[in-house]
Amino acid sequence: MTITQQRRRIVTSVVLAVLLTGLVVAVAASLPLFSQIQAQKTQTGAAGAAARGVAFASEFARFQDIAQQTASRSEVAARLESYVQGNVTRDELVRYSAPRLSDALERIADAQAMLRLDHQGRELLRLGPLAEQLPAEVTVSDRVEIRAYPVDDGENSSLFVVTSAPVHGRDGHVVGHDVLLFSMDALKPLFVDVDELGSTTTICLVDRQRGKRVAYDPSSGVFSLRPLGDCLDGLDPAGERASTMIFTGTDDSGVRHVSFLYPLEGAGWDFRIRTPASTFYSGLCRDVAFVLLTLVALMLAAGWLTSRMLGPLLHRLAGQAELIEQANVNLLEAASVFEQSQEAIVITDRDGVVIRANPGFTEMLVIDAGKQVGASLLDLVDFDRSDDDLMEHIIRRIRVDDAWQGEVWYKRADGSALPALQTISAVRDSDGNLIRLIHVFNDISERMRAERHMQRLAHYDELTGLPNRPSLEKSLADSITHAARRGVQFAVLFLDLDKFKPVNDSLGHQAGDHLLKRVGQRLRNSVRSRDIVGRLGGDEFLLITDDLRGADDAGVIADKIIDSLKKPFQVDQESVEIGVSIGIAVYPVHGSTSEALVNAADKALYTVKNGGRGFYAFADPVNSNSHA
Repeated sequence: MTITQQRRRIVTSVVLAVLLTGLVVAVAASLPLFSQIQAQKTQTGAAGAAARGVAFASEFARFQDIAQQTASRSEVAARLESYVQGNVTRDELVRYSAPRLSDALERIADAQAMLRLDHQGRELLRLGPLAEQLPAEVTVSDRVEIRAYPVDDGENSSLFVVTSAPVHGRDGHVVGHDVLLFSMDALKPLFVDVDELGSTTTICLVDRQRGKRVAYDPSSGVFSLRPLGDCLDGLDPAGERASTMIFTGTDDSGVRHVSFLYPLEGAGWDFRIRTPASTFYSGLCRDVAFVLLTLVALMLAAGWLTSRMLGPLLHRLAGQAELIEQANVNLLEAASVFEQSQEAIVITDRDGVVIRANPGFTEMLVIDAGKQVGASLLDLVDFDRSDDDLMEHIIRRIRVDDAWQGEVWYKRADGSALPALQTISAVRDSDGNLIRLIHVFNDISERMRAERHMQRLAHYDELTGLPNRPSLEKSLADSITHAARRGVQFAVLFLDLDKFKPVNDSLGHQAGDHLLKRVGQRLRNSVRSRDIVGRLGGDEFLLITDDLRGADDAGVIADKIIDSLKKPFQVDQESVEIGVSIGIAVYPVHGSTSEALVNAADKALYTVKNGGRGFYAFADPVNSNSHA
């Protein structure tokens, strides 16, 4: 074999080896990148679907809570109980109940109609702007439903959110039901704001039991009930992510889709989002294609450079210079990506000592990244907020999977704490030894603030900021458990404002809302720090006291509240005087369950109302031969 042939063989072998290596590197680099970006994209979509699902669930809960508040008006419920017992006629019941329920209905902006039924389901009265246009039969359901009813003299049908709540008498028995119909306007924003998913996205609100869905036409602004259709038909759970309610699959027309399902717990409905995979991952495919093309171009360039390097001896130095120059270009490109990335990136050794940090890290923690080089990244972790076993868990996952992702709290230079979604990737040498850790951070403080805001809306009254009915029910159950364990007493005070309706009627609902806020402030200032005061709805409040030395302590608290609310309020530059009537039930004297205590306090309040208002009364002690 001649020297020329040997040289040609060597050049060919080296070039083929370089091309093959480049191909392997391109595939090895692109597949994890594609998977990681795809997973992040899917997680982002799932988080958006979950947030929208929480919004749907909150609206349904709001509708149900409004119905329960209307049904819980004690005076109107008492009159309905008298009707059921045969003590008043239907006409007397309607004359008494209609104006009071109309007043409550006027405060509900999206309520279209309200029907009050007796305990046998017979209609007693109907109120609201569309009450007379509804059919004669409107059924009671134990959950929130969306139904179609004819309007405009029966020529057209519209969808309504329908919910109902039982009306309880003084002894806790059901004496009737309130059925409320709400407009669908509150749900429209949840059907149309899908810019982040694309115009081809389909949103479905599915009734699981009846196999139907609510559809919305943005062009006409009309809701309709339709069969389930292809919301999730033909789609299978996406592998290991099935627990996150993520689905992928191909429909009958051959189009592949990505879908998200969020069940509205307790409502019997599912919220589903369905979008073509080509639209959902369009940006991802474009970015990965660009990376692959760049790697292929670099691979071909490397082969060409190698062939030039193995050329004539006179060109060896030139070939080496070109190789070094190309390597420098590659390093500059990598450094540019590192420095200009909006994400915070830190490179540490295996023990967490910082080797290099990019400007994104500096901006996120408001620190001098240069001073952190040589220091431990652990010094910036806020372990008071992070999990106790955080480092042990990270080390264990790095050893098994070469990667870890989770939430970590960091200390900023100004003393504040910052939550971050952190991804750690391991870098190993050819022998498999861990030599570097790549840390990528994303600030998730805005997301956590949004979650806290949603949590507050679920537990506090939006008008007064006081605990709402569900929160009060939980606090009362906790107080009973505490009192039973320690053998102490506490009291439940049922408060109903006196002369509130005249103020509301004469000055308007806005002034009434302002007055309720001021009442809430005075109530907070009138009780002890460990007493719990909340709003049940309308002008009714509930106070759960801390431990009492005796029942008389509850009377002292009630006197203080009565004196506080007797003082005039300034509303719309007018001095307004109201009062309060209070019913008191003491645990365990007047009951040992939440329902028994509230009912006892309500009965005592009823006694105060009948006796002239403006004072308090204790409930009758529980009969030792009956259940509390």
